[in-house]
Amino acid sequence: MQNFTKRAWLVVFTLFVIVSFSTSTVFAQSTNISGTVTEEGSKETLIGVNIVVKGKVIGTVTDMQGNFNLRVNQAPPLTLIFSMVGFASQEVEITQENVSNLRISLAEQFMLGQEVVVSASRVEESILKSPVSIEKMDILAIRDTPADNYYKGIANLKGVDVTTSSINFQIINARGFNSTGNTRFVQLTDGMDTQAPALNFPIGNLNGPSELDVESVEFIPGSSSALYGPNAFNGILLVNSKSPFEYQGLSAFYKQGVNHINGRAGEPTSPQPMYEGSIRYAKAFNNKIAFKVNASYMQAVDWHGTDQTDLSRGNQGDLPFNPGANRVHVFGDEVSNNIGLFRNVAGFQQNAQANGLAAFVPFLPDQVVSRTGYDERHLVDYNASNLKLNGALHYRITDRSELSYTMNYGAGTSVYTGAQRYSLANFSIIQHKLEL
Repeated sequence: MQNFTKRAWLVVFTLFVIVSFSTSTVFAQSTNISGTVTEEGSKETLIGVNIVVKGKVIGTVTDMQGNFNLRVNQAPPLTLIFSMVGFASQEVEITQENVSNLRISLAEQFMLGQEVVVSASRVEESILKSPVSIEKMDILAIRDTPADNYYKGIANLKGVDVTTSSINFQIINARGFNSTGNTRFVQLTDGMDTQAPALNFPIGNLNGPSELDVESVEFIPGSSSALYGPNAFNGILLVNSKSPFEYQGLSAFYKQGVNHINGRAGEPTSPQPMYEGSIRYAKAFNNKIAFKVNASYMQAVDWHGTDQTDLSRGNQGDLPFNPGANRVHVFGDEVSNNIGLFRNVAGFQQNAQANGLAAFVPFLPDQVVSRTGYDERHLVDYNASNLKLNGALHYRITDRSELSYTMNYGAGTSVYTGAQRYSLANFSIIQHKLEL
């Protein structure tokens, strides 16, 4: 395994070296553009407006003050495209090498279906022209989501059902096929399938980016087999992270809350704290090389399984208690047998005879009994946690092509609720992507 990892890193390093030495870029001529983007009418500055050079992969976004700064290694003329969800796109031709204080006003666009999505072919197209209906959360919707994190906020999209297995494990379902583990739903994070090899269905956001690094979430509720293959029978979720070229700088957040207020028997008797913190840093050099690193950590006391409802109440008979009980959150007691069957077991009869108990064998009752089970609190670690580390390195070979390496790592403790409850203690999952 170590030799395989070393070879993989050697391949990545070799590719970057080969590309670096096999390409050349002329830096003698360049165009520098800076300015501000506002909303037409109100003149309020717009945050997160996408600005790209037409026909190239080069671009940037406006900052918290609506300002942008872009350097292009090309002599004018060139065309900039300004776009943002909910506003009409605008193209501006640049004819000078140095343009400062450029003022752009975008008009609101109320016509639905003009949002741009990226399909499986990586080609941008209008939602109206797409063969399926698409729900999308942009960068502003992610920031303002009415939930403690953006992933839980997906439940507010049309056509989505979210099954919450535990405090940090959510399963997304679509089109009425509600399930605790939807194997016919696909989730791609930056093009990488998030299915866990052991579970065979997407693992939610346990190893995905934090909301600091998410640019958009696109959800296709219907069958997406035509675009994404036969396993996308119940829909697909696309989580797209931010490019380090377009979203640079340092950002961080910290959230705190409480749960287990007025806890029931078997649960904590006082409110328990919940923590989540995240940090992101991205930097680009000369619009040629860029990198980003992300780290986030959450910790909370998970919900306790305390349901003592007996699912086999019919086995009690006229006894004051049920020796064949099968309680919801007690494990091991689901295996039961009728002790009356031992009347016909030769080995049991021989042992009874040897111990002078043969006279009692015919009087064994037809009573179902089960073994003593274990309460869930003795088996499950309720201290839920999730550590996520993400990083990416991008290299622009030319103005029309880009090479990148991405790594997503997730670890922690959680609980998955299916036909039974499964304790995922100290799990870890890591994904690598090399893309041209």
